[in-house]
Amino acid sequence: MKEFIVAYLAISKLMYWMDNFAAIRQDELGEVGRRVLDRLLNQDIMLVLILLAMFLLEYYISKHPALTKSLTKNILMYGIGYVIYITSIVAYVFALSWIFQSQGPSWDEWREFMLSWSAFYAVACVFLYVKERMKARETKKHILVDKSNEDTQVLLDVLHERGVLTQEEYERKRGEFAVHTQ
Repeated sequence: MKEFIVAYLAISKLMYWMDNFAAIRQDELGEVGRRVLDRLLNQDIMLVLILLAMFLLEYYISKHPALTKSLTKNILMYGIGYVIYITSIVAYVFALSWIFQSQGPSWDEWREFMLSWSAFYAVACVFLYVKERMKARETKKHILVDKSNEDTQVLLDVLHERGVLTQEEYERKRGEFAVHTQ
């Protein structure tokens, strides 16, 4: 759930700034309220639904025993994810048009709409992929340090048990090791 919230906040913030650069008119309180409602309906709800679908897809793919290669996982994740993403956006736009009984976008608007959302998907995927790689690299470093610390402690225990280290030497080395690992 934590990853879901962090991803939502990161992508939502990116979308927020993209909208702000497009120009915000705040000439009266009614306009601000309309902008907030517009963002909620046209962005936040849709984004939550898409992220939920993407996290469920990622969960399914990561738990599927036949998918062991990361390249296959990435192709499936990003390929199927794109289909889910675009389908969700189209369904959501149609649902809003139906609820508010408005005419949907024209074909030219759809084309531009889909191109911009597709570009956004590509940028978000690259951003999330790089973030995942950096997180994995950092995790690997911590695992290696933890494993090394564990191995050192086991080695000290074995040397003490075999009589290579006296009780005094063993306690001194453990103390030095404890200070060194903090």
